[in-house]
Amino acid sequence: NDYKLIKKNQLCITDPFSVRSLYPDSKRLAETILYSASVIDNLKIDIIRIFHTYGPFLKLNDQRIFSLIINSFLNKKTLILNNPSPMRCYCYILDFTDALIKIISNKTNSFDVYDCANVNEEYSNIDLLKNLSDEFSNENFKFKLDNKYKSIKYSILRARPNISKIKKLG
Repeated sequence: NDYKLIKKNQLCITDPFSVRSLYPDSKRLAETILYSASVIDNLKIDIIRIFHTYGPFLKLNDQRIFSLIINSFLNKKTLILNNPSPMRCYCYILDFTDALIKIISNKTNSFDVYDCANVNEEYSNIDLLKNLSDEFSNENFKFKLDNKYKSIKYSILRARPNISKIKKLG
Protein backbone atom coordinates (compact mmCIF):
# COMPACT_ATOMS: atom_id res chain seq x y z
CA ASN A 1 0.00 0.00 0.00
CA ASP A 2 1.01 3.64 -0.15
CA TYR A 3 1.43 4.33 3.57
CA LYS A 4 4.75 5.57 4.86
CA LEU A 5 5.85 3.79 8.00
CA ILE A 6 7.29 6.09 10.64
CA LYS A 7 9.64 4.62 13.21
CA LYS A 8 9.30 5.93 16.74
CA ASN A 9 12.92 7.13 16.97
CA GLN A 10 12.67 9.13 13.74
CA LEU A 11 12.08 12.84 13.84
CA CYS A 12 8.48 13.41 12.86
CA ILE A 13 7.85 16.95 11.73
CA THR A 14 4.40 18.18 12.63
CA ASP A 15 2.76 21.39 11.56
CA PRO A 16 2.54 23.65 14.63
CA PHE A 17 -0.57 25.26 13.15
CA SER A 18 -2.51 22.03 12.70
CA VAL A 19 -5.08 20.96 15.27
CA ARG A 20 -3.80 17.39 14.79
CA SER A 21 -0.27 18.26 16.04
CA LEU A 22 -1.05 18.85 19.70
CA TYR A 23 -1.32 15.17 20.61
CA PRO A 24 1.92 13.82 19.07
CA ASP A 25 3.89 16.91 20.10
CA SER A 26 2.71 16.70 23.72
CA LYS A 27 3.60 12.99 23.87
CA ARG A 28 7.07 13.73 22.50
CA LEU A 29 7.56 16.51 25.08
CA ALA A 30 6.50 14.23 27.96
CA GLU A 31 8.89 11.48 26.82
CA THR A 32 11.76 13.97 26.53
CA ILE A 33 11.11 15.27 30.05
CA LEU A 34 10.99 11.73 31.47
CA TYR A 35 14.17 10.70 29.66
CA SER A 36 15.97 13.80 30.94
CA ALA A 37 14.80 13.09 34.51
CA SER A 38 16.04 9.50 34.26
CA VAL A 39 19.50 10.65 33.17
CA ILE A 40 19.85 13.63 35.51
CA ASP A 41 18.45 11.93 38.62
CA ASN A 42 19.50 8.35 37.76
CA LEU A 43 15.90 7.08 37.85
CA LYS A 44 14.49 3.90 36.34
CA ILE A 45 11.66 5.03 34.12
CA ASP A 46 9.66 2.91 31.71
CA ILE A 47 7.52 4.59 29.09
CA ILE A 48 4.70 2.47 27.75
CA ARG A 49 3.23 3.67 24.48
CA ILE A 50 -0.29 2.34 24.51
CA PHE A 51 -1.84 2.01 21.10
CA HIS A 52 -5.61 1.81 20.60
CA THR A 53 -7.13 -0.45 23.26
CA TYR A 54 -10.62 -1.89 23.36
CA GLY A 55 -12.63 -4.19 25.57
CA PRO A 56 -14.80 -4.10 28.68
CA PHE A 57 -15.26 -0.70 30.30
CA LEU A 58 -14.44 1.15 27.08
CA LYS A 59 -15.54 4.75 27.49
CA LEU A 60 -18.11 5.27 24.78
CA ASN A 61 -17.76 9.05 24.81
CA ASP A 62 -14.00 9.38 24.32
CA GLN A 63 -14.26 10.37 20.63
CA ARG A 64 -11.79 7.76 19.35
CA ILE A 65 -12.85 5.86 16.25
CA PHE A 66 -13.60 2.58 18.03
CA SER A 67 -15.93 4.28 20.51
CA LEU A 68 -17.56 6.38 17.80
CA ILE A 69 -18.39 3.26 15.79
CA ILE A 70 -19.78 1.38 18.81
CA ASN A 71 -21.87 4.42 19.79
CA SER A 72 -23.27 4.72 16.29
CA PHE A 73 -24.26 1.04 16.29
CA LEU A 74 -25.86 1.16 19.72
CA ASN A 75 -27.75 4.40 19.05
CA LYS A 76 -28.60 3.54 15.42
CA LYS A 77 -27.18 6.86 14.25
CA THR A 78 -25.30 7.66 11.07
CA LEU A 79 -21.56 7.81 11.69
CA ILE A 80 -19.73 10.67 10.02
CA LEU A 81 -16.27 9.41 9.15
CA ASN A 82 -13.73 12.19 8.71
CA ASN A 83 -10.88 10.17 7.26
CA PRO A 84 -11.10 6.50 6.26
CA SER A 85 -7.37 6.09 5.59
CA PRO A 86 -5.33 6.10 8.83
CA MET A 87 -4.09 2.65 9.84
CA ARG A 88 -4.10 1.85 13.55
CA CYS A 89 -3.11 -1.17 15.63
CA TYR A 90 -5.70 -2.25 18.18
CA CYS A 91 -5.01 -4.14 21.39
CA TYR A 92 -7.50 -5.95 23.59
CA ILE A 93 -7.36 -4.58 27.14
CA LEU A 94 -6.45 -7.95 28.71
CA ASP A 95 -3.52 -8.32 26.31
CA PHE A 96 -2.37 -4.85 27.31
CA THR A 97 -2.73 -5.71 31.01
CA ASP A 98 -0.60 -8.82 30.51
CA ALA A 99 2.11 -6.75 28.79
CA LEU A 100 1.95 -4.11 31.54
CA ILE A 101 2.56 -6.72 34.25
CA LYS A 102 5.54 -8.09 32.31
CA ILE A 103 7.03 -4.61 31.97
CA ILE A 104 6.53 -3.76 35.65
CA SER A 105 8.05 -7.11 36.66
CA ASN A 106 11.13 -6.53 34.50
CA LYS A 107 14.04 -5.86 36.87
CA THR A 108 16.28 -3.44 35.03
CA ASN A 109 17.80 -0.19 36.23
CA SER A 110 17.61 1.76 33.02
CA PHE A 111 15.32 3.95 31.00
CA ASP A 112 13.25 2.04 28.47
CA VAL A 113 10.40 2.58 26.03
CA TYR A 114 7.86 -0.09 25.11
CA ASP A 115 5.29 0.00 22.32
CA CYS A 116 2.23 -1.91 23.47
CA ALA A 117 -0.01 -2.99 20.60
CA ASN A 118 -1.18 -5.99 18.66
CA VAL A 119 0.44 -5.68 15.23
CA ASN A 120 -1.82 -8.47 13.97
CA GLU A 121 -4.88 -6.26 14.51
CA GLU A 122 -4.07 -3.35 12.23
CA TYR A 123 -7.01 -1.75 10.44
CA SER A 124 -7.83 1.39 8.54
CA ASN A 125 -10.81 3.32 9.89
CA ILE A 126 -12.97 2.04 7.06
CA ASP A 127 -11.89 -1.60 7.57
CA LEU A 128 -12.55 -1.35 11.30
CA LEU A 129 -15.97 0.04 10.53
CA LYS A 130 -16.75 -2.81 8.13
CA ASN A 131 -15.48 -5.48 10.55
CA LEU A 132 -17.51 -4.12 13.45
CA SER A 133 -20.55 -3.72 11.20
CA ASP A 134 -20.31 -7.43 10.33
CA GLU A 135 -19.99 -8.27 14.06
CA PHE A 136 -23.08 -6.29 14.94
CA SER A 137 -25.05 -7.55 11.92
CA ASN A 138 -26.70 -4.17 11.80
CA GLU A 139 -28.19 -3.76 8.35
CA ASN A 140 -29.66 -0.39 9.38
CA PHE A 141 -26.25 1.08 10.22
CA LYS A 142 -25.17 3.96 7.98
CA PHE A 143 -22.05 6.01 7.65
CA LYS A 144 -20.88 8.80 5.39
CA LEU A 145 -17.62 10.53 4.63
CA ASP A 146 -17.48 14.18 5.55
CA ASN A 147 -15.46 16.17 3.02
CA LYS A 148 -15.27 19.30 5.16
CA TYR A 149 -12.39 17.67 7.09
CA LYS A 150 -10.26 17.03 4.00
CA SER A 151 -8.33 20.23 4.75
CA ILE A 152 -7.08 18.79 8.05
CA LYS A 153 -3.74 17.14 7.43
CA TYR A 154 -3.09 13.90 9.26
CA SER A 155 0.63 13.92 9.95
CA ILE A 156 0.75 10.18 10.61
CA LEU A 157 -1.34 7.90 8.44
CA ARG A 158 0.30 4.77 9.77
CA ALA A 159 2.34 4.33 12.93
CA ARG A 160 3.62 0.77 13.06
CA PRO A 161 4.66 -0.10 16.63
CA ASN A 162 7.82 -2.01 17.38
CA ILE A 163 6.80 -4.69 19.89
CA SER A 164 10.15 -6.54 19.95
CA LYS A 165 11.00 -5.38 23.51
CA ILE A 166 7.72 -6.71 24.91
CA LYS A 167 8.18 -9.97 23.01
CA LYS A 168 11.58 -10.42 24.69
CA LEU A 169 9.88 -10.22 28.10
CA GLY A 170 7.88 -13.34 27.25
